[in-house]
Amino acid sequence: MSIETELSKLRYKTNILETNPSFSGNASVGGNLNIQGEITASSGINTAYITASSTLQIDGNSAINGNLNTQGQLTASNGLSVTYISASSTLQVGGNSTISGNLNIQGQLTASTGINTNNIIASSLTSSAGIYSLQNISVASGKGIDFSLNPSTAGVTSEVLDDYEEGTWTPALVGFTTTGTVTTTGYYVKIGSVVFIIVRIAATTIASTSGTSRITGSPFSSIGFSTAMGIVRNDSTTPTSYGIALYNFADDDIYTPTFSGIPSVVISGFFLAA
Repeated sequence: MSIETELSKLRYKTNILETNPSFSGNASVGGNLNIQGEITASSGINTAYITASSTLQIDGNSAINGNLNTQGQLTASNGLSVTYISASSTLQVGGNSTISGNLNIQGQLTASTGINTNNIIASSLTSSAGIYSLQNISVASGKGIDFSLNPSTAGVTSEVLDDYEEGTWTPALVGFTTTGTVTTTGYYVKIGSVVFIIVRIAATTIASTSGTSRITGSPFSSIGFSTAMGIVRNDSTTPTSYGIALYNFADDDIYTPTFSGIPSVVISGFFLAA
């Protein structure tokens, strides 16, 4: 047995450094796999670490215990099981990929079956099977979920859902007559440009005068036209309607009609935010 043969065996057990290696079977590397050119494996790769400056193509399964870094294109027709993937170009996975750490893509990510990972950062993400995330999905400011692949009606101006928000606000009463301790509570939900708001006013008695009484402090400004809001008495098991309130776009205040002697009212409705 020659020294060259033994050195060759030792070399493939620890680190591989090649320009264009090709494997028709499985490649098992206990150390690092560093490729300056292209790597093609028709069955699979089992290694602790892969770095490729060009194309990495795997027709079988790959199990990588450490990091997978490629500056070029990564294609896996069956799947990837890896702790960390970083690709500056395209990552294409034909099977399932399980990533226990982060998946960072500077280019496009395409998965025909699915991806299971803790965190995905990608400038472009396409999945024909779906995306299941254990964490929140974050998008950059001004971006959102694009529904433009669905048929659109005439006059459509946007098919990107770019905002969702929910919270509370503090309504202030102007021109009301009240007795006892007054409590005001405001809630809102904003989906895209649609804002749904609820105001609850509680006291011993509440009286409103049409054209004078209003509620200020809306969390958003309207787009430029007024909308109607409903009013109900909310201190009994049989709520009673008390007419219609007006959300006025000119000052973003809610104007209430005339009523008196009510201990609790709820005003609710929606408007379009500017």
